[in-house]
This record gives sequence, C-alpha cells and structure tokens, in this order.
Amino acid sequence: MFDKLLYFFDQRQWVYNILGSNLQIISFGFKTDKANYNCYATINPSNDILTIIIYHPIVVPKGKAKRDQILALCNHYNANLILGNFDITKGNEIRCRTSTIIGGDKLEESVISEIINWSINLMDDTLDTFNNLIYEKIDVKGAIERADSLFTAPTKSLPEA
Repeated sequence: MFDKLLYFFDQRQWVYNILGSNLQIISFGFKTDKANYNCYATINPSNDILTIIIYHPIVVPKGKAKRDQILALCNHYNANLILGNFDITKGNEIRCRTSTIIGGDKLEESVISEIINWSINLMDDTLDTFNNLIYEKIDVKGAIERADSLFTAPTKSLPEA
C-alpha cells in the first residue's frame, strides 16, 4: 500500500522524501495562501491505517501558562474531531494527526486526496485562532468562541498537478 501512496505523490509531481530505509514515512511540504506546512504521511501495514501529520508553522512560546492556553484550545478542537487530534510536541510545536482505516488493498487516490485535503484545510482554518491566542490578540474564551464559529468541514480542494 505504501507504493500507492508514493504513486499519489509522483502523479502530482509533489516533492517528498522517504524517511529512513526501513520506515514507511513520507515527508513533504505544502504551501497554502496562509502558511507553509511540514507534513508527513505513513501507512501502518499491521492495521491498514493511513495517517497524515501536519505541523503548524507556529512554535508555542515557552511557559506553562501559554502552553496550557494552547492545550485548552487543542482540546476544544479535539472534541469536534471524529478522526484525528491536535496536540503540542515536546518542542512546543502544534501538530494535527488525522487517520483513516483503509482496509486491505482498498487505498484509492481519492481517499489519499481527501484526507490530505481535509487535514491541510483544517490547519488553515485553525491557524488564525492559534496565532491570535499565542500573540495575545484574544484570550482563551475568545479563541474557543472563534473555534466554535469556525469549525466546519473544510471544502477546498487540492490543486491538481
């Protein structure tokens, strides 16, 4: 199935790297009108789960108070997600993981496109709220209110090569 993932990237002529010789992880960048994202795609062959991990271009400032505020917003977003979650890494990076079960050899390009599309749009949709909370333009309450009004299924499509 990893070959199907590689084929997807090759067909679109996207630049990517395969991490490690034994790992089945693809590293790629994705640029939108709002940000440049570092992204990873992997398929776990033991359970047929395709996972997309995308990092916000924001590093959360050090300090427990700011980290707690961002975690509160992450948790609020997570309550609305069916598959996937936001968290903060040990390096204070905000990331979103989105996964889907593919089931055997049923990985179609449309599934790959849909999960990448949804994940990228989710990051774009949440970027301003995370930025505003980090740079203290809004408080946690305001961020959560904004999240409630913002959180809808992304509708934009990926560009075709």
